[in-house]
Amino acid sequence: MRSSIAVLLGLVAFARSAGAEPCEPARAVGDLDGLPAAWGDALSDLVDATRDPSQPWGCPRALVALAVAGEGATLVVERPGARSMERPVTAPADLVPIGKAMLARAEAAPPPELPAPPPPASAGPDAATSDAPAAAYLDATAAFRYHGTSNVMTAGASLRGTLPVGQLRIGLAGRYTQLVAPLSNQQPELGFTDLGITAILGYQLVDAPVRFVAGLTGSVVVVGLETEGPDPIGDLDDRERDQVDARLGLEARLAVPLGSVFSFLSALEVEMAPAALAQLDRRLDAALPFLPSYVLGLSAGLEVSVP
Repeated sequence: MRSSIAVLLGLVAFARSAGAEPCEPARAVGDLDGLPAAWGDALSDLVDATRDPSQPWGCPRALVALAVAGEGATLVVERPGARSMERPVTAPADLVPIGKAMLARAEAAPPPELPAPPPPASAGPDAATSDAPAAAYLDATAAFRYHGTSNVMTAGASLRGTLPVGQLRIGLAGRYTQLVAPLSNQQPELGFTDLGITAILGYQLVDAPVRFVAGLTGSVVVVGLETEGPDPIGDLDDRERDQVDARLGLEARLAVPLGSVFSFLSALEVEMAPAALAQLDRRLDAALPFLPSYVLGLSAGLEVSVP
């Protein structure tokens, strides 16, 4: 019976030893021939001690190196997946116990810290704004305009719609103004109206806390002129003319938010009639003022955003 148990234990031990990984003791590296004899013997004893797999410092698969300086030395231990370790050793007799302790407590290096994942796109304060579709804008403004060459001041109203496309602003506006004050010795019964449709291509230069847009404009305008003048026999006669005119211009618009929907809007506009460059005399009738060659405008009103 005892012999059977002994045979069984022997077979188990043999199976374990056959399945176990081969022992890889520490290996001394560096200038071994240059070490003093006492230090070289101590380093060999440390390597021999790591051949015992039953010990905590056994089979470490480590590299050990010794640097002697004066009366002491520095022991360096390197092993795959572990931190490099260095310890001062004051005497050869201390090398083996210090080396055993270093090999026994060598720890695997911690995995590198992964960078924190970026916050989701919706976490930022502006994420909702950037993900949401851009709002369109509608505005109604009071318009005051000076018509150069005609030398008159008009006032009226303007309606406009604007669609954002990235930083671009595409708009379409309709405006009507009429004479409020002739600025020269005009006929007493002078009438002057300005009805136009304007296409706008703007670029938003500032978007917070206010919106500032600069743009190019192109307009088709119907100018109405009316006055009383003498007929060939000296009586007063009504003179009325309408003229379709084209204008190109620049504008600057500033919107100051009054809440999430409404904004106060102000704008400066400059327009020029290209025909005035080729046609110096733009008078439709001797009794009527010249057609305007340029226009300076100021607008102010309310803008509403439409989701």
